[in-house]
Amino acid sequence: MKSKFLIAFAAILVVGGLTYASTNSESLMGAFGVGPKVVLSLASSPVSGELVVPSSDQQVLGFKLQCKSRGACLVTGLEFQGFLDDDGNASSLASSSASTTHGTRLSDYVDDVKVVDSSSNVVAGPESVSGSFTVTFNDSFSIPANTTSTYYLVLDTDSGAYADGDAENIAFAIRSSQVVAEDSSGNSMTIQGQANGGKLVQFETSQDSLTVSLASSPVSDTVVKGTSDVPFVGITFTCNATTDCLVTDVNIQGYLDDDGNSSSFVSSASGTTHATSLSAYVSALYLANADDPSIDSDNESVNSSTFAVSFSGMTDFVIAAGTSERFILMGDLSSSAYANGDAENIAFGVASAADVTAENADGNSIVVTGTVNTEPMVVITSAN
Repeated sequence: MKSKFLIAFAAILVVGGLTYASTNSESLMGAFGVGPKVVLSLASSPVSGELVVPSSDQQVLGFKLQCKSRGACLVTGLEFQGFLDDDGNASSLASSSASTTHGTRLSDYVDDVKVVDSSSNVVAGPESVSGSFTVTFNDSFSIPANTTSTYYLVLDTDSGAYADGDAENIAFAIRSSQVVAEDSSGNSMTIQGQANGGKLVQFETSQDSLTVSLASSPVSDTVVKGTSDVPFVGITFTCNATTDCLVTDVNIQGYLDDDGNSSSFVSSASGTTHATSLSAYVSALYLANADDPSIDSDNESVNSSTFAVSFSGMTDFVIAAGTSERFILMGDLSSSAYANGDAENIAFGVASAADVTAENADGNSIVVTGTVNTEPMVVITSAN
């Protein structure tokens, strides 16, 4: 008994008096709770918030890995548990589709899941979410000795999110048992800590959107035939998004009353009193930024049958996040106007939100809402 005690005591003295000299000494130190290990903890960001739909590389969890070892720590495996509440009340986060209100899966809403470092370099992935709402990475990456590194779980949100008229609440967690690491000699390392401490960092899906509405100016006016650059209608675009909105396509509907009484606006030549077309009275139509006229579209013509005018492939109609921009439809009033001894009443508007296409800074399509001047309130009346 005495000799065993002395041997153990000598080993402890060696450990206490020497730095890590070998894998064996590190293992012995681990037996006393002071050996090499990796410590997992929650990073200060991101915090619970909105998860924009659709979007790319959004952070949903930040975590730290501390390498407490004389040599580098090699992480060889990570597994994250995902949670989903698909009815928007954030009170019933589930870890399988069997427990969600609408029976949906986490993979219905997110994909392309990766782990990145603090410089946004990908260290693991991309991977997909499994049917059991887990994401598993078998990539390897190194943490320098005696340092703490911060990592983020990032993912893409699918346009199918915000389904069933409800937001989704999404969260991810990782525990020490879901981290695999080894030391510089290939020995498994002890993992301690957790990244969620019983409280999940939750994100609620939200839709980037663009709202179109009738601008306060220009207003109805009487214009002499043959006038160029007539302001027909103003459209306000409001970017309700976390990034800038780019309006790429706008289809504008024209309306005509060709007998001067402004009570019978139609949107096709077949319904006009004198069977005339809007294209006979207006031309060279373009959209221009009210505050910066240098930002404008190419000239387009009105369709002689449908009275619509389309602008597509625009690249500089940008509305900053959280702001509004006013664009004005400009064009020429033909010298052939005031035909048949009657004035013409002319109007333009956005008949449906589907007539506007916009995208966010990631190039993903965003939701558009609103209509403009569909029951003409801003009217240009021709004068002789």
